[in-house]
Amino acid sequence: MTDASIILVAEDNEKLQALVKRSLERHGYIVVQAFNGAQMRAELARVKPDLIVLDLGLPDADGRDVLSGLKKDPKTLNIPVLIWSGRDAGSERRIALELGAEDFIEKGSASELASRIERILLRLSERFPLP
Repeated sequence: MTDASIILVAEDNEKLQALVKRSLERHGYIVVQAFNGAQMRAELARVKPDLIVLDLGLPDADGRDVLSGLKKDPKTLNIPVLIWSGRDAGSERRIALELGAEDFIEKGSASELASRIERILLRLSERFPLP
């Protein structure tokens, strides 16, 4: 990466947020944190992230509804969303992908999360190269 990509992480668990933030910053990303849906919306009004990591179980919002709203809003439609969830991956993965998520990963390794983010951003840069 030449310019640091901005990653918005919407996750309500403070310990997981801290772990993810450290891991992603070690990989060269700028991390913006949101602990609920309202904070995520406020951060989206402030910054335009290159990718959103979205937990499905936010305390004030269902992640599926948030994802659906992101994909309907012209301002956020093209921001890739990676669902990072502790929920059962089977049906949740299918629903998330149908709603427009780029990928779905079960909560676990922060380094695996960073690897998935890098793959998504690389794939998108190849699909939409900068002039």
